[in-house]
Amino acid sequence: MDNNILYMFNKKKITGLYIGDNTVEFALLKRTVKGPELIKCGQTYIYPEGASEKDMEEETKDDHIIEAIKRLFKENNLRPLNVVFGLPDKEALVRYFQIPKIPKKEWKAAINFEAARYIP
Repeated sequence: MDNNILYMFNKKKITGLYIGDNTVEFALLKRTVKGPELIKCGQTYIYPEGASEKDMEEETKDDHIIEAIKRLFKENNLRPLNVVFGLPDKEALVRYFQIPKIPKKEWKAAINFEAARYIP
């Protein structure tokens, strides 16, 4: 079994999106018999040129990231289908927990319950 990301999602094309500290970057990949092929890539800054310190405050960063993603997709004629994304380590929250042996149909509720302890 091939373990590249295109085969994992069983898609012919997939867009990788990376949200960094100052930029949002993308790579559009196509599945070929030889493996993934890069079709297009690019980046845009999260904050517009000449942004003030007030614009760069943490409270407004999410809004700027959303606008940067929209801008990146529009400028590069990308469709928001089959997107995988990455975040810097400092922006990710990873928690390990143990759950009792429960039926598979109850996993989602158990995970949501545990996640609610860490995510407001």
